Amino acid sequence: MSGYHEANTINLLTLNVQSGGYNSYVPEHELHVPAPPRPEREQAIQTLVGEQQQQHAVDTAVFPDAYLWGETYGSEQGIANFFGFNRAAYTRLGDERLAGLGRAGVGIAIATNQPVAQVKELDLGKRKGLSVILDVGDGVEIAGAYLDDMDEHERVLQAMALVAGLEKDVRKTIIAGDMNGLRADMSGASLGVRVRDMGVRALAKALPMAAKLPLPKGKAETVAALADSVYGMTHSRRVIKYITREGFIDADAGQKRPTAKSSLPIFGIDYIFHTKDVRADRVEIVDGRGVSDHNGLRARLTV
Repeated sequence: MSGYHEANTINLLTLNVQSGGYNSYVPEHELHVPAPPRPEREQAIQTLVGEQQQQHAVDTAVFPDAYLWGETYGSEQGIANFFGFNRAAYTRLGDERLAGLGRAGVGIAIATNQPVAQVKELDLGKRKGLSVILDVGDGVEIAGAYLDDMDEHERVLQAMALVAGLEKDVRKTIIAGDMNGLRADMSGASLGVRVRDMGVRALAKALPMAAKLPLPKGKAETVAALADSVYGMTHSRRVIKYITREGFIDADAGQKRPTAKSSLPIFGIDYIFHTKDVRADRVEIVDGRGVSDHNGLRARLTV
């Protein structure tokens, strides 16, 4: 690749926007697509992103769970304009399981003020991811992912496909988004974070038992699905191991802070990873209460 600018700094935010700002995943036919109503929380998301831009110079953002954003904002440029960026890329995940639940519109977006050299979808098997190569320094690839929310084995397969789909001639790479996977090694984390992680392990044991109780049908199905999800991410913990074994550095490895739920964070599932040619500092949690059920994660990345 040629024509890249001098080395630079990227201030990156990743924020799972929880059903795209809608209060629930209302099926598309009930939203009168292609002209759905505006998401109830879009102003809160816009305000939070604007504050990050103004106060912390955020110039690039990854938005997992961008539900129906292509229809809501009309185009990728419409997404960029609404959230105050120069350019955006967007794709639906294409997950058939989610489609069967009425959530075919779940997607992921990457928005940036940095010059863009290339945009492409990443084939992750049962889902899609996004890659944006920034025309910064000698080239920086930003890969956005929203990995499977139920099955750790599937998450590992998707992570393997993501790594395989990265541009081989770009040395500086950043992976960001909602990995739906927990760290296996909590050493170095604060006592409070480690206690919360122990709570997650206890929850993973309790939920399967709760799912066997004589609950009303709708509630029983909800508890069973939650039990499967929490158990899968808690006991295997392989996907984050895989990503770091592939040479990607966890930007928050020093503190390993949880990001979800935003009201009481116990699950560390939102990440920023980078290659050794990228330096991360000023890694901070962004309070997502009132905006999403996830907190955001922000980092300054020198490339």
